[in-house]
Amino acid sequence: MPTIRVLPHPVLCPDGMELSVSPGQTLCAVLLENGIRIDHACQQHGVCATCHVLIREGFRTLPPADEKEEDQLDRAWGLESVSR
Repeated sequence: MPTIRVLPHPVLCPDGMELSVSPGQTLCAVLLENGIRIDHACQQHGVCATCHVLIREGFRTLPPADEKEEDQLDRAWGLESVSR
């Protein structure tokens, strides 16, 4: 089972956290289920990109973003090359 390491963030996750993730789970859902309250204006329907996150380590281990994700990321505020 893959592990996600959430780096410390002063508001969202002050101490950081390591989470086990089942294949097929969205990152947004996993974070929310573990008390990390990231913005998600469209209630996880994948249409607004407010939940986009920055992958600081392990970005190359992710599968490529599909066309739908790429289209949403094009609209994301604060987009970086490691946004997902």
